[in-house]
Amino acid sequence: MGRFGFDPNTVTAGFEILPKGDYILTVMNPKGFAKNNDDGTLRNHGVRVTLKVAQTDNTALVGKTIQHTLYGHTEGSNRMTKQFVMAAYGFGSKDEKAFNEAYGAKDWTYDENSVGEVYSGMDGKVIFASLSVKLDDNGNEQQDYKSIKPYTP
Repeated sequence: MGRFGFDPNTVTAGFEILPKGDYILTVMNPKGFAKNNDDGTLRNHGVRVTLKVAQTDNTALVGKTIQHTLYGHTEGSNRMTKQFVMAAYGFGSKDEKAFNEAYGAKDWTYDENSVGEVYSGMDGKVIFASLSVKLDDNGNEQQDYKSIKPYTP
């Protein structure tokens, strides 16, 4: 077997956090997940996607990836997930009725092994996002999604 390694100067430890700005992002690799509390009860669940920077003003960021979580365990999280999915499929908020007709009866299910056709169909779709950075409850930086919209070239 060969000897392997990497240049630590070319990667960021932990999750990448993009600076404030407008981005065109490619949705990739949707995967379902479920997370339990210490006592074994279900804490939350959803679908994680990788977002790859396709275009932004800072060309050095093109090709960088960030993680985004589409939660599904509360009504509020379902609203945010639907907004993201609508944008990925090219629907704005005023197009919700048409989106419901086109995708409402599709497979929205997921588990830790697979995702339904609505989520798997997002792979390769492109969205527009205005991003910022905020602090979480522990004072750590995290990505803040100010808006997510359909991308129209």
